[in-house]
Amino acid sequence: MFEILKMASAQKKSIALDTRLGNPIENEIAPTPSPMNKQKDLKMYHKYILKWGQRIASIGIYNCMGHVWASRRTAIYSEKAQKNILSDDGYTELLLTDNPFPDDLVVYEDKDSDYFLHIGRVMFIMGDEVKILSKWDDSSGEYLHSPEDVPWYNKFPNIRTYYITERK
Repeated sequence: MFEILKMASAQKKSIALDTRLGNPIENEIAPTPSPMNKQKDLKMYHKYILKWGQRIASIGIYNCMGHVWASRRTAIYSEKAQKNILSDDGYTELLLTDNPFPDDLVVYEDKDSDYFLHIGRVMFIMGDEVKILSKWDDSSGEYLHSPEDVPWYNKFPNIRTYYITERK
């Protein structure tokens, strides 16, 4: 009996989540961060403390895609889910001449694979300064930052950064 309880508690949890067209979105509720992951997040924050604002400390449950598309309720890991959301929810890429607005999204994409490395939400714009709210992974906190102030920006030479919107 205890083996059954142990196996049941080890099962991944998800929520019912669909695109605007009603197609299911594969998702998983991320576990509570370990003390090591919390320490890693705190260390990263202290590295960027003069550039970032912290909204919330290290937390599980959701990742960057779950932050912007699932209201902080779950993590979305699947590349297929990502593509379905973009298509079904009517997202389009902004032209370089277009300015983002609050609630538009910034995408950091690997040019070689077309896979999102990260996605964040545009929170506000003051003059030429854009501020993004991000959750770096499924155990980090949330941070307000400039589009170029991401922890791994210089580690990936093939990053393409652009904005998307569902505004018509």
